Amino acid sequence: MKYFKAFLVVSLIFVFPAVSYLYLRSGFIFRKEALEDLKSEIPLTVKQRSFLLETDSTFFDTKDKLVNVYMKINSQQDESDLYFLAESFKPRNDFSVTAIYEKSNLPSFQDTLFSNIINRVDAAEFIEFFSDTTRLMLSKDELIRKKYGHSQEDFNLAYEHIVILLPMKKRDKLTLIREDEK
Repeated sequence: MKYFKAFLVVSLIFVFPAVSYLYLRSGFIFRKEALEDLKSEIPLTVKQRSFLLETDSTFFDTKDKLVNVYMKINSQQDESDLYFLAESFKPRNDFSVTAIYEKSNLPSFQDTLFSNIINRVDAAEFIEFFSDTTRLMLSKDELIRKKYGHSQEDFNLAYEHIVILLPMKKRDKLTLIREDEK
Protein backbone atom coordinates (compact mmCIF):
# COMPACT_ATOMS: atom_id res chain seq x y z
CA MET A 1 0.00 0.00 0.00
CA LYS A 2 2.91 2.30 0.76
CA TYR A 3 4.34 1.85 -2.75
CA PHE A 4 0.96 2.38 -4.32
CA LYS A 5 0.56 5.76 -2.58
CA ALA A 6 4.08 6.75 -3.59
CA PHE A 7 3.37 5.78 -7.21
CA LEU A 8 0.09 7.71 -7.12
CA VAL A 9 1.76 10.84 -5.76
CA VAL A 10 4.62 10.68 -8.25
CA SER A 11 2.25 10.15 -11.16
CA LEU A 12 0.02 13.04 -10.07
CA ILE A 13 2.96 15.38 -9.62
CA PHE A 14 5.17 14.41 -12.59
CA VAL A 15 3.61 12.00 -15.08
CA PHE A 16 0.18 13.57 -15.71
CA PRO A 17 1.53 17.13 -16.14
CA ALA A 18 4.26 15.83 -18.48
CA VAL A 19 1.72 13.95 -20.62
CA SER A 20 -0.62 16.95 -20.78
CA TYR A 21 2.29 19.24 -21.66
CA LEU A 22 3.31 16.96 -24.54
CA TYR A 23 -0.29 16.79 -25.76
CA LEU A 24 -0.72 20.57 -25.70
CA ARG A 25 2.68 21.08 -27.30
CA SER A 26 1.80 18.79 -30.20
CA GLY A 27 -1.37 20.85 -30.82
CA PHE A 28 0.63 24.06 -30.69
CA ILE A 29 3.18 22.72 -33.17
CA PHE A 30 0.38 21.53 -35.50
CA ARG A 31 -1.26 24.95 -35.48
CA LYS A 32 2.07 26.75 -35.94
CA GLU A 33 2.96 24.60 -38.97
CA ALA A 34 -0.48 25.13 -40.50
CA LEU A 35 -0.20 28.90 -40.09
CA GLU A 36 3.28 28.76 -41.60
CA ASP A 37 1.80 26.90 -44.57
CA LEU A 38 -0.82 29.64 -44.98
CA LYS A 39 1.71 32.45 -44.61
CA SER A 40 2.76 32.46 -48.26
CA GLU A 41 0.07 34.76 -49.57
CA ILE A 42 0.03 35.65 -53.26
CA PRO A 43 -1.56 38.96 -54.24
CA LEU A 44 -4.19 38.90 -56.95
CA THR A 45 -3.01 40.22 -60.26
CA VAL A 46 -4.91 43.02 -61.93
CA LYS A 47 -6.38 40.52 -64.41
CA GLN A 48 -7.50 38.15 -61.64
CA ARG A 49 -9.07 40.96 -59.64
CA SER A 50 -10.92 42.35 -62.64
CA PHE A 51 -12.05 38.83 -63.53
CA LEU A 52 -13.45 38.36 -60.03
CA LEU A 53 -15.24 41.70 -60.20
CA GLU A 54 -16.83 40.74 -63.53
CA THR A 55 -17.92 37.21 -62.63
CA ASP A 56 -18.73 37.46 -58.93
CA SER A 57 -21.23 40.17 -58.02
CA THR A 58 -20.69 39.40 -54.31
CA PHE A 59 -16.92 39.99 -54.45
CA PHE A 60 -17.20 43.39 -52.75
CA ASP A 61 -19.47 41.90 -50.06
CA THR A 62 -16.76 39.44 -49.03
CA LYS A 63 -14.32 42.16 -47.95
CA ASP A 64 -15.55 41.94 -44.36
CA LYS A 65 -15.14 38.15 -44.32
CA LEU A 66 -11.95 36.70 -42.88
CA VAL A 67 -12.05 33.57 -45.04
CA ASN A 68 -13.47 33.39 -48.55
CA VAL A 69 -13.46 30.02 -50.30
CA TYR A 70 -14.10 29.54 -54.02
CA MET A 71 -15.12 26.00 -55.03
CA LYS A 72 -15.80 24.66 -58.50
CA ILE A 73 -18.76 22.30 -58.35
CA ASN A 74 -18.53 19.40 -60.82
CA SER A 75 -20.04 16.45 -58.98
CA GLN A 76 -22.36 15.39 -56.22
CA GLN A 77 -19.35 15.03 -53.88
CA ASP A 78 -18.42 18.66 -54.50
CA GLU A 79 -21.99 19.67 -53.72
CA SER A 80 -21.95 17.71 -50.46
CA ASP A 81 -18.57 19.27 -49.54
CA LEU A 82 -20.09 22.68 -50.18
CA TYR A 83 -23.05 21.99 -47.91
CA PHE A 84 -20.75 20.50 -45.27
CA LEU A 85 -18.77 23.75 -45.17
CA ALA A 86 -21.94 25.83 -45.09
CA GLU A 87 -23.46 23.76 -42.29
CA SER A 88 -20.25 23.79 -40.26
CA PHE A 89 -19.85 27.56 -40.41
CA LYS A 90 -23.50 28.59 -40.61
CA PRO A 91 -23.55 30.75 -37.47
CA ARG A 92 -20.36 32.57 -38.52
CA ASN A 93 -20.49 36.02 -40.11
CA ASP A 94 -16.82 36.08 -41.05
CA PHE A 95 -16.87 33.16 -43.52
CA SER A 96 -18.24 32.82 -47.03
CA VAL A 97 -17.98 30.24 -49.76
CA THR A 98 -18.62 30.88 -53.45
CA ALA A 99 -19.83 27.94 -55.49
CA ILE A 100 -18.76 28.12 -59.12
CA TYR A 101 -21.00 26.21 -61.52
CA GLU A 102 -20.93 25.69 -65.22
CA LYS A 103 -24.04 27.02 -66.89
CA SER A 104 -25.52 23.56 -67.38
CA ASN A 105 -24.97 22.63 -63.73
CA LEU A 106 -26.25 25.87 -62.20
CA PRO A 107 -29.08 24.96 -59.84
CA SER A 108 -32.37 26.64 -60.59
CA PHE A 109 -33.48 26.81 -56.96
CA GLN A 110 -32.50 29.59 -54.60
CA ASP A 111 -30.97 28.20 -51.43
CA THR A 112 -32.45 30.18 -48.55
CA LEU A 113 -30.98 28.05 -45.76
CA PHE A 114 -27.40 29.03 -46.54
CA SER A 115 -27.98 32.27 -48.45
CA ASN A 116 -25.74 34.27 -46.13
CA ILE A 117 -22.81 31.84 -46.60
CA ILE A 118 -23.05 30.37 -50.12
CA ASN A 119 -22.76 32.63 -53.15
CA ARG A 120 -23.52 30.95 -56.46
CA VAL A 121 -21.64 32.06 -59.57
CA ASP A 122 -21.91 30.91 -63.17
CA ALA A 123 -18.31 31.05 -64.36
CA ALA A 124 -16.99 27.92 -66.01
CA GLU A 125 -13.77 29.64 -67.02
CA PHE A 126 -12.99 30.76 -63.45
CA ILE A 127 -10.84 27.80 -62.48
CA GLU A 128 -9.03 27.77 -65.80
CA PHE A 129 -8.11 31.36 -65.06
CA PHE A 130 -6.63 30.34 -61.71
CA SER A 131 -4.79 27.30 -63.14
CA ASP A 132 -5.63 23.68 -62.23
CA THR A 133 -7.06 24.55 -58.81
CA THR A 134 -10.59 23.50 -57.92
CA ARG A 135 -10.66 25.16 -54.50
CA LEU A 136 -9.19 28.53 -53.69
CA MET A 137 -8.96 30.41 -50.39
CA LEU A 138 -8.79 34.21 -50.41
CA SER A 139 -8.15 36.48 -47.44
CA LYS A 140 -10.08 39.68 -46.88
CA ASP A 141 -7.11 41.62 -48.25
CA GLU A 142 -7.62 40.01 -51.68
CA LEU A 143 -4.65 37.71 -51.27
CA ILE A 144 -4.63 34.09 -52.37
CA ARG A 145 -3.91 32.20 -49.16
CA LYS A 146 -3.88 28.69 -50.58
CA LYS A 147 -4.88 26.67 -53.64
CA TYR A 148 -6.31 23.19 -53.13
CA GLY A 149 -6.84 20.27 -55.46
CA HIS A 150 -9.91 18.12 -55.97
CA SER A 151 -9.12 15.18 -53.66
CA GLN A 152 -10.79 14.51 -50.34
CA GLU A 153 -7.45 14.98 -48.55
CA ASP A 154 -7.21 18.48 -50.03
CA PHE A 155 -10.73 19.24 -48.83
CA ASN A 156 -9.86 18.03 -45.33
CA LEU A 157 -6.75 20.22 -45.37
CA ALA A 158 -8.84 23.19 -46.51
CA TYR A 159 -11.30 22.56 -43.68
CA GLU A 160 -8.46 22.44 -41.12
CA HIS A 161 -7.06 25.70 -42.46
CA ILE A 162 -10.46 27.39 -42.26
CA VAL A 163 -10.89 26.30 -38.65
CA ILE A 164 -7.41 27.55 -37.77
CA LEU A 165 -7.92 30.94 -39.44
CA LEU A 166 -11.30 31.75 -37.95
CA PRO A 167 -11.09 33.14 -34.43
CA MET A 168 -12.80 31.30 -31.63
CA LYS A 169 -16.24 32.61 -30.79
CA LYS A 170 -16.57 34.24 -27.41
CA ARG A 171 -18.75 32.32 -25.06
CA ASP A 172 -21.72 33.96 -23.48
CA LYS A 173 -21.35 34.71 -19.81
CA LEU A 174 -23.35 32.51 -17.54
CA THR A 175 -25.89 34.33 -15.47
CA LEU A 176 -27.86 33.00 -12.59
CA ILE A 177 -31.55 33.67 -12.85
CA ARG A 178 -33.47 32.87 -9.73
CA GLU A 179 -37.14 32.52 -9.35
CA ASP A 180 -38.73 35.13 -7.17
CA GLU A 181 -38.93 33.95 -3.62
CA LYS A 182 -42.45 34.00 -2.27
